[in-house]
Amino acid sequence: MIRTRFTVLFILLLLLQGCSCTKHGISPKREKKSECSEETTNNPTQEEPYGPNHDHRRLHDIWITTHIEGDSLPSTSPIPMLEINLTEMRVIGHDGCNRFHGKIQEVSENNITLSPIASTLKRCSAMEVPNRFHEAINRVEGYKLEGLRLILTDKEGNEVLTFLKGD
Repeated sequence: MIRTRFTVLFILLLLLQGCSCTKHGISPKREKKSECSEETTNNPTQEEPYGPNHDHRRLHDIWITTHIEGDSLPSTSPIPMLEINLTEMRVIGHDGCNRFHGKIQEVSENNITLSPIASTLKRCSAMEVPNRFHEAINRVEGYKLEGLRLILTDKEGNEVLTFLKGD
């Protein structure tokens, strides 16, 4: 009986600890708030890449590949997906065979610079789409947003990858 009471008490303490003092993310006004204190920081001199005055914040999403270099994907191939995370300045995804990741070095209106993309090295039976996807994403230097479509472009402005918003 005592053992049961201690177990219940321990679980309650864990639950209460999990509910205490949580941090909130950065709000559009660059203020960090904590539920445990009234301390607020506001640093207007440091530019936030995911702030309210930047249209490129719409990039921050999950994108589903529809075209590689203007060609639609074969209906039988797995579909590559890309997640652009401007808060962490990184990209992650799946090319249809392997997982990949990379850093966003710079992002501004219509321009995006990625670090070289790294991926797992699993071999799949159909490697054409994953290989074309990697070749294309490593050439990306710009983008266009058209409604729910994201078009990644090379340095000449040619379409290399086209996506639809995933969620």
